[in-house]
Amino acid sequence: RLEPSGKSSNEMGRWSICHLRQSNLPPVTIISIYQVCPRSTNMIGNTAYHQQRRALDAAGRTLHPRNAFVMDLDRIVTQLRARNHDIILGGDFNEALNDRNSGVLRLATAHQLVDPFLHRFPHHTSFGTHIHGSRRIDAIFVTPALLPCIHRIGYALFYYTRNS
Repeated sequence: RLEPSGKSSNEMGRWSICHLRQSNLPPVTIISIYQVCPRSTNMIGNTAYHQQRRALDAAGRTLHPRNAFVMDLDRIVTQLRARNHDIILGGDFNEALNDRNSGVLRLATAHQLVDPFLHRFPHHTSFGTHIHGSRRIDAIFVTPALLPCIHRIGYALFYYTRNS
């Protein structure tokens, strides 16, 4: 069941949140994210990178949009975990866990979030989740208590089911 006032989003479009109640169990919070690329995909324009850069500048925050993303999301997950919420965190991270200085890895490690795909298939060959690469930059992470609830998990090849 959706908690009262259980939906929210980030003013910069970086994530949306949904809080669910369970009978006699901790709440589950689902966070669907989009993290911008490390640099703008075009130098002139109004991409999500540009929009976040402008919003951060207007707020007097001189952080790179990706650093601000990890810092702000870390604060939210910290607050939710302090209130005993289990977490499902997933989306387009635009980075892999093994990338140099991976903010996603720092976030997952700090909050003991588990990649259920790697948990289930630890020796699976690596694959790409985007058209021009071989890295898995789209992922889902969960708190350990949710692992037994996952009965099936998988990824489809890029363009396997549809054009998006």
